[in-house]
Amino acid sequence: MAESMGETEFQKLINDLVENAREYLYYEVSPERERALTYYKGSVANKPLTGRSKAVTREVFESISGMLPDILHLFTAMENPVEFIPLRDDQQQLADQQTEFVNKVFLDDLDGFTLLYDFLWDAFVTKICVAKTYWDETKRVEFYTVDDVTESEYQELKLDDDIEITEETVTENTTVHQENDEFGNPAERQEVERIYDLEYKKIITTGKERIDIIPPEDFIVSRRSTGPEDSHMHGEDSYRTVDDLVAMGYDREEIMEMSTSFIGTTDKEDDERDIRAGHDTDQTADADGMRWVRFIDIVVKIDYDGDGVPEWRHVIALGDQPKIYENDAVNESPYDWWSPIRIPHSAIGMSIADTTTDLQDQNTALLRGMLDNIYLVNTPRQWSIPGLVNQEDIMDFRFGTNIRTKQKDAMGFFETRYTAANTLNVMQYLNSVRERRTGHSDAAMGLDPNTFQKGSAEGVSATMSASRVRVETIARLFAENFLRRVFKKLLQVVVDNDTTTRQTRLFGNVVEIPPDTWNIDFDLKANIGLGRGTKDQRVSALGFVIATQKEAIAQMGPVNALTSLAHMRYTIGQFMALSGLRDSDKHFFPEKHVAVKSMEMMKQREEQMKNRPDPEKMKMQIEQQKLALEKQKNDLKIQLERERASSELEIKRLEGQQDMELAQEKTAAQMELERKKAIETARLDREIAMLEHELNIIELKAEIELEPLKMALGAASGQGNIARNE
Repeated sequence: MAESMGETEFQKLINDLVENAREYLYYEVSPERERALTYYKGSVANKPLTGRSKAVTREVFESISGMLPDILHLFTAMENPVEFIPLRDDQQQLADQQTEFVNKVFLDDLDGFTLLYDFLWDAFVTKICVAKTYWDETKRVEFYTVDDVTESEYQELKLDDDIEITEETVTENTTVHQENDEFGNPAERQEVERIYDLEYKKIITTGKERIDIIPPEDFIVSRRSTGPEDSHMHGEDSYRTVDDLVAMGYDREEIMEMSTSFIGTTDKEDDERDIRAGHDTDQTADADGMRWVRFIDIVVKIDYDGDGVPEWRHVIALGDQPKIYENDAVNESPYDWWSPIRIPHSAIGMSIADTTTDLQDQNTALLRGMLDNIYLVNTPRQWSIPGLVNQEDIMDFRFGTNIRTKQKDAMGFFETRYTAANTLNVMQYLNSVRERRTGHSDAAMGLDPNTFQKGSAEGVSATMSASRVRVETIARLFAENFLRRVFKKLLQVVVDNDTTTRQTRLFGNVVEIPPDTWNIDFDLKANIGLGRGTKDQRVSALGFVIATQKEAIAQMGPVNALTSLAHMRYTIGQFMALSGLRDSDKHFFPEKHVAVKSMEMMKQREEQMKNRPDPEKMKMQIEQQKLALEKQKNDLKIQLERERASSELEIKRLEGQQDMELAQEKTAAQMELERKKAIETARLDREIAMLEHELNIIELKAEIELEPLKMALGAASGQGNIARNE
């Protein structure tokens, strides 16, 4: 096994790596970044001629400022820019909590919109954007003034290492106590109590997750790196003030010895900082604490301990002749960077500005020539014969001024031919070149194709879609190669350093969970509003999907073979996001909540189908019930006929008996007989009607119970409709 590196050897290695990276960046990359910055602010290489137009076109600015809002909308329109995907189904709730937490921290606590804007601006103008994700332990000083502090409280304050007493005033209070001595004689005991009035300062240390945007001119990376995943050395080479470094724990006297009053060790480095800042960055205040000190914060992958396996080392070095102050082993680098135009096998790609600076030069030259031509056409040059025209009158350009001449044709104008129209055609061609290079055009900025006068709406839509593909490719690379890495490191930083319980929102409810229970191995998916076609086309398509889902659910139930309420809720969220409404959870239940409820409804339906009786058996039971009812009906009819016959015999017997009675009594008996006959007949009719009504109800219920079974049997054989869950 090889031996571990010595301090001298490691110091030399770090110095060589840093200087090689600086040479690569400051002399090969920095000039292109400096050029891009100046062009973004409206400069060009070709200087105007004296007395000619000084106009400048802004292709670099227009391309970048046009693409930025479009790509920002793709990320900020979604409620959660990223989403954790669990490894197992039982980890879904944990993944949802991590998703809610990370997106909230990024968008709200870290001002994610500004971070996204600055990342994209840096990359579009200066080739790369650099993020440093880390746990920041900051210190702040608070001053206190307290009175009437007791001796015990005073000693407790002195024992606190974070407290420094700056001023104190002591007051002694004497208290006399009357007591008896050991012989029982009266005696006095004096007790002295010290009371303090204090002024002190307390150093308070707090920890918080941070994502810093590193200025590209401060970022260094080894020349042979091909990206963040395989870089051997990268980090910051910047300048900090003496006060900043002292606050980080470094010795002031030692830091002052290596401080300087200006920034930068090369002209390229100094120029790039000045151009970005818009002023001379070397200027400092007279105070010693505001002097500059070179600060190198890098990670290097090397076999430092000689075990044969390279590991990440976090190194901090200070001074123009760097001296290593920290050298620690770490699990991964806190840095990530990205270029909008990726060049495989290269650490740094190209920017949008790199593709448009030459067009700005060319269009500027054409614009100046066109304006010069228009100026000459509108204000042609004059000629005059010396001695015949008053020269002072010619030089007076006020309207209506008299020009004194001795001869009528002693002066005139040189005619200039108008050629600006031809120049416009060339400028339009150069603009089409810019559109092909960047994907940005007026047609791709959400304009209605039907409003264009030239060309069909289909042709303009095709142009918009083709341009949008380039923009969406850049957005996809930004999401996959940069944002996913940053968000995963953000969660890793919290898990490794935060011991407090965090609050997250799940399904609209606030829940508390310790970060050390989260799983950083979950897959991470970037949610961005990508899709072919214009925004209006995608909104229209989502409207069609919602209508189709609504119809399917209305006809076949909330859970069916085509779609479900969970699918419909997701479509509604996408529709609202494209329409500019990110907070769909305030209008509908969250997607996860609807998905859980849909699964519960599906399981309930399956249980109901399992517990249903066999359709054939149920059919046989209903047939048996119908036969029993028919037999009961027939028996009832026979009984009624027998009772009717018996009643008729009784009536005949009564009639014979009544013949022997008096006429008056016979009349009364006949009336009673008719009454009884009517009562008996009505009773029999009611019983028959009730039995028939009961039979009809039983038959109707049987048909209703059989209908879903018939439909289910038909669906199972591939015919009929799917039964809806009642």
